[in-house]
Amino acid sequence: MAGNGTRKKQENLSPGEKRRLRQLLLCLALFGAVFLGRGMDLGPVTELSQQVGQLVREDMDVQEVFARMGASFSQGEPAVETFRALWEDVTHWGEPEGS
Repeated sequence: MAGNGTRKKQENLSPGEKRRLRQLLLCLALFGAVFLGRGMDLGPVTELSQQVGQLVREDMDVQEVFARMGASFSQGEPAVETFRALWEDVTHWGEPEGS
């Protein structure tokens, strides 16, 4: 009985269904961006990734870092300057002393 003239009433989406639909569309967009961008050369991002990877693989004397930080604070140096000096020391590990 295909022509009986009755159709289902189209129901609107509930707020939860709308939220899940937006999440699905966002996930598809992110997947598409990652899938299409996986072979691209991102230059500065690649360099930053390599530098961070090198820092992670480096050996660090944590006790020395905290000892220097404590000595700096006890001498009354500002925290910003202390952290800046520590960061410079950390980022220059593995380089020759004259650099």
